[in-house]
Amino acid sequence: SSSPFADIRDPENRCRFLLRRTADREDTFLDSYLQKLETAFSHEETETLLRTAEVYYKNSRSVAEAAEKLFIHKNTLQYRLKKLYGALDLTRWPDFRKEYLIRLLLERYKGKQGLRTLL
Repeated sequence: SSSPFADIRDPENRCRFLLRRTADREDTFLDSYLQKLETAFSHEETETLLRTAEVYYKNSRSVAEAAEKLFIHKNTLQYRLKKLYGALDLTRWPDFRKEYLIRLLLERYKGKQGLRTLL
C-alpha cells in the first residue's frame, strides 16, 4: 500500500497478503511458469507482459482504463495479454483461473525481484 503500514482488516490488504503467502508456498510451481516466460521472452518483454497484466487487473479488467494508464492502444494491451496467456498455455482456461494464476505469478515475480509493484 502507499502508507507505511498495511492494516490486515482492509480487504484489499488481506487479499494481497493471501496472494503473497500462497505465492511463497507454491514457489516451485510458480517458478515453472516463470521459467516458461523466461524461455519464450527476454527479461524486458517478460516484465512488460507482467506489468500489462498487473495494470489490467488493477483496473478491474477494463481494457480501456488499463490501456490509458499504460499509454498504449487497447489493441496492444489485448495483444500483450493474448501473448502472455499463449506462452503460459492458459488460453482455454476460464477467466477466473487465468487471473488467479497471473496474480500469483505477479506476487512471486515481484518477491523474487524485491519489488512491490512493476509500475
